[in-house]
This record gives sequence, structure tokens and C-alpha cells, in this order.
Amino acid sequence: MKITFVYPDFLSTHPGFRGAYYTGIGSLSACLKERGHATSLIHVTRSPLDSTSFLQTVQEHKPDLLAFSATTNTFPQVVRMATWLRSAGVRIPTICGGIHTTLCPDEAIVVDGLDFVCIGEGEKPLVDLCDRLEAGQDPYTVPGIWAKTSETIHRNPARTDYLDLDSLPFPDRDIFDYPNLWHERQGKAVVMASRGCPYRCTYCCNHALREAYGDGSRYVRFRSLDKVIAEIRSIVDRHPFIHKIHFDDDILFLNKRWAQEFARRYREEIGLPYCCNLRPDLASQEVVDLLASSGCEEVRIGLESGNDQIRNSLLDRKLDRDQIVSAIRRCRSLGIKVRTFNMVGLPTETASDVLDTVRMNASAGASHVQCTIFYPYEQTRLYDLCEKEGLLTGKSLSDYFSDTVLALDTMNRNQVIMFYELFPLLVWLYKGIYALPGPLARLGDRLVSKILSHPATPRLLGLPAAAVAKKLLGLRRRAIYFRSTGVQSPVTS
Repeated sequence: MKITFVYPDFLSTHPGFRGAYYTGIGSLSACLKERGHATSLIHVTRSPLDSTSFLQTVQEHKPDLLAFSATTNTFPQVVRMATWLRSAGVRIPTICGGIHTTLCPDEAIVVDGLDFVCIGEGEKPLVDLCDRLEAGQDPYTVPGIWAKTSETIHRNPARTDYLDLDSLPFPDRDIFDYPNLWHERQGKAVVMASRGCPYRCTYCCNHALREAYGDGSRYVRFRSLDKVIAEIRSIVDRHPFIHKIHFDDDILFLNKRWAQEFARRYREEIGLPYCCNLRPDLASQEVVDLLASSGCEEVRIGLESGNDQIRNSLLDRKLDRDQIVSAIRRCRSLGIKVRTFNMVGLPTETASDVLDTVRMNASAGASHVQCTIFYPYEQTRLYDLCEKEGLLTGKSLSDYFSDTVLALDTMNRNQVIMFYELFPLLVWLYKGIYALPGPLARLGDRLVSKILSHPATPRLLGLPAAAVAKKLLGLRRRAIYFRSTGVQSPVTS
């Protein structure tokens, strides 16, 4: 049978964005093909969607099953598409999987137009479901799949037999328009060597995902190095434009013994520059040496908040300031660039707290900073806190860049948006302040912080000023992107 995946993927508003590679769909497609099924992909990269063109595209693919993939941010779009199908009288069976359905299956299964939802890792459940549908067998009792009929909902338990990642075929990259994807146009191939994260940060769904698998004792798993090396070789052989590797694991160097062997073999057998995620308290000098010697050119670190109280008491990051600053400086000292992830608009966060985050980035010497507006995800501990404190507005957004969905009493909405819009510029500004002689640096810090902390500052600056700053930063990012891809920029053409 033919399975057509539908992947809403429009977090980026960059003019050159044509979608990003997603290992989840690649792995599902590879497993289905291995069982003799056919697959295709409708990669939705622009919003708002148009019902007429969507329905026409579905008709052109001629699927026997439509498989939606959804995060919390994109699930409302999935609901729209599923509703369009039913309103148009399209009776193709549909299934939705992804993080959101795993965490909120009760919400997903009642959507008109969705017949099945997948809980947890989908390779085994989806293959089992498709085999049964093709054979005309009962599709309503597949472990890991909730199924809906006109009479009832079959809530089958999630599978507790964790996948041996080495048993999976290499993800299917051909289902995508691979050369034109976001990272691939920059010569980077996205690879995952593991699944899962052992930490319990309150804003992240990892703790809830572990609970969906029973005791969660084998939730974190690594592939063998033989498999990882072989996959990278196959990618480079088939796609000569790839000259860098982008590891998308939550934490690549989580297992020390695995990391030591990886560093040696990757350097000898692959030898391409790569980037990866790193947790600061794991960035010992030995680990940073391994990263540098194996060709790591950039690490991505979750700084999240520079305020100790928010970072550790609210977010449960269990990271002190010295660990973060030392990790960044160790990496920079060996020529490894550091990109930090930061959030603004957190519960209880004040303008002064946001500036603590700006200061930490500036003083530590982060190479690049990425900022998002906090979005509370269901089934996380921080969502429960927001609900308990009455901070939720009921607003739903398709991204975590445009606005806040919280009614904060510690900052107004315009302050949150201002700090998000200006965050990279503020880090650059504070780097300049800290380059001044001691007394001048302290004076500059106090004056700038006092201005930025005032609730009226966004209005006094005017949203146009923030928009201009964002436009300038965006033009710079575009120029860097188009230079790296060799594509002519629409801004200058």
C-alpha cells in the first residue's frame, strides 16, 4: 500500500526556507519501504495553508493512508487539514503521530478526520498497522496505536519494547527534496546517533515521554558506531555536496566511553567538520579536547536563563553559572564556536532576569545566540505550573518566535517581544560595554539596564525600532546563508 506523509514544517520565515530534514519521517519511510510499502511526502513549508491546493496535492499522491506528523505548535494545522479532507468527502484513512499525539492522545483521537493516532516511537506500530490494512485484517488492536470507529475508541497501550536502533534501516532521505532542504543547501547532513535525554528540565517533554514508555529505563539509547559511520559514508557517497555533519541528538557526548571511541573513529573514517549539542556540566576539558580533535566546529548549549533562580529552581537545569561560562570558554579556547539557546517570557521572569541572560552570553563570549519566547507544552511540569498560577491565555501559536501565550504579571507583552526581537543585538551591546575600562563598564551596565528594564521602554523605543533592528539582523543572517549556499539572495538580486 502507499503511505503519504504530511509534514507541516513552517517554523522558519526565511525566504530561502524549503523545509528541513526530519529523521522521524525518514526512519518511518525506510521501515515501510523495507516491508514493501510505497511512500511519498507532502512537505508543507508555508502558512497559511490553502485548502484547495492541499486537497489537490493529496489527490495527486493517490495515498492509501495519510500519515500526519505533529508537534504541539503544528497540531492545529493538522486539525485544519484533516477537517478539510472530511468536509470534501475524502475517505482515505488517516493517522497522526509525533510528540503531540504521544503526550495528548485524548485530544488527537477525537479530531474529526483522524482515524488513528500513534503513541511513542512509530516504526513498529505504523508498519504493523499498514500490514494489517493491506491484508484486510483487524487494524484496531495494534499496540501503540489508538483507533477510532463510529462506535468506540480503541486505546491500545504504548509499546514498552524499546527499539534496538541498530535494527532500523538508514532513514530514507529520498522522500524529501533533499538537496534543497535547509541544512543541506548549506552542505550539512542531519544525522542522529541516539534517542532520548535523561534530564528532567521542567519546560521539556522528555520526562513525560519516558513515562509514556512505562518505567523509561531504556529510553536513552545509542546506535553502534559501526552503524553511525556507515550511514554518514552512504550520505556522503550519494550526495557529494555534503561536506559537514549536523548531529541532532539531544546530547551527543552523553556516554563517555562511546564519545571516546566516536572521536577516534570519526576523525579517522569520516574527517568532516561537525556540530552537536552539548550540556555544560559534561564539557570537561577531556570532553572538549575530544570534540576539538575529532573535528567539531560548533557546539550548541542550552543556556536558557542567566538568572540562577530561574535556571535551577524554575527550569530545574541543575547548572551553576561557572559550569556554563567555563564550558563556553573552554570550547572557544580550542576554536570551537558556541551557539547558545535562550528563552524569554518565562513565568516569574522580570526584565532584570532577562538581562542576566544577556549578560551571561556577553561575558562568556558566546559566538552565536538563539532566542525563543517560552511556550508551555502540555504534560510538562512548567505547563502545569502555568495552569495552576492562571498564566495561560488560551492562545495557540504555530511558532515560539512571534508572541507570548502567557499573561505575565512580571513583564508586559511588549517587553517580552522587545527582548526577543533585540536579544542578539543586546548581547552585542553588552559585549561592547564589557570591553570598556572597569568603571565605565559598570556605569554603562547600570544605565543601559535601567533603561531596558523600564516597562515603558518598548513603547518609547517604538515597535518600529525593534522591527528595524530585527530586519537588520535578518538581512545579516540572510547574507551569511546565501553566501554559504551559493544561491543569489532575493534581497540583492
